[in-house]
Amino acid sequence: MMNTREHKRQIAVIVARPEESICFSEGYDQYYQDNVRCHGSMFNGNDYRLCTMSSAQFNRNRKPLNVEVIERPTTSVVSLGMAEGLALRNDFFKAIKPQLKEMITGKVWHIDDAGKRTRLPYVTIWTPPENRIDINRGEWSRHNICPLCGVISPLNYNDKEAVLTRSLDDRMVYLSMRESLLMDLRLMENLDLKVRFPDLRALRIQVLDEPRDGDVLPGDPGWTGEFVPQDLKAKYAALGRKHASELAQLLNPKSGRSAKKSEKNGKRLSKKRRSRGPTAKGER
Repeated sequence: MMNTREHKRQIAVIVARPEESICFSEGYDQYYQDNVRCHGSMFNGNDYRLCTMSSAQFNRNRKPLNVEVIERPTTSVVSLGMAEGLALRNDFFKAIKPQLKEMITGKVWHIDDAGKRTRLPYVTIWTPPENRIDINRGEWSRHNICPLCGVISPLNYNDKEAVLTRSLDDRMVYLSMRESLLMDLRLMENLDLKVRFPDLRALRIQVLDEPRDGDVLPGDPGWTGEFVPQDLKAKYAALGRKHASELAQLLNPKSGRSAKKSEKNGKRLSKKRRSRGPTAKGER
């Protein structure tokens, strides 16, 4: 009997070291708030969390993200902070461009103190939520739906990142719901990206046949067309102190700046845990 585990794809979150995040100019930040981001909020059981997705209108229009920044990035992959999309340095962008299916590209401009604008050697990539994949289908993940834009998105960051096999298609590069760059490791090896771009790191994530988060999302068995949030307090109350830290994070997902801090802490924890056992993959 064929062992299907041997044929599972290997998917990784691609990051640069050191991590860099773009800081928008005041003018572009206002434009982003007014024209790009969704202003909905979701109740997570304790308080309200702001939606971090782009608005329904922006998703329909599929416009590029032409951003204006006040600092000059240097790494191959740059985060846009809590905003949509990513910025890729031109040489890295050109290397993987044939694989960037369904991606909408934009420009990056730098504005100095005197107000002078200069085009930077970076390209933004963005795609509407329906073209992304969810890497928060592992244990301790939870989701909710924004009543304004209608997008079901992860509420919390944790060290159990996982993607479902059925979410993967013929693409080799994806964006996640959290604006992470995902790549099939075969592409990284075939293009020799680790050698060509030494600042890149590949953080492998689980590939599951079925979700472990307990949520029923579109495409899952039992999906009725309506998202029903879990009563996670009742579900996990029995776990007790053994998983107290995970439970605290689950029931109190952060938003805004603290969400970014939680994400970084989660990645550090993930890296530490992956390095413990003989089967750990860690960074490649």
